[in-house]
Amino acid sequence: MDKHAVPTDGPIHIVSVGNAHDGITLYGPFITAEDAGDWAAQNCYDDWQVVTPQKGIW
Repeated sequence: MDKHAVPTDGPIHIVSVGNAHDGITLYGPFITAEDAGDWAAQNCYDDWQVVTPQKGIW
């Protein structure tokens, strides 16, 4: 599988950068939470966290 391909049948992971007061930017999707965390550790200088959206809640 292409390392940049995101499966449509499994969970995806997103990096949320910033805070509610100053604004939030979302990056991704990533195939695994570890991939998302590794990317954020190398590319984000603000507060960040890995988020896994749940299907069917919106």
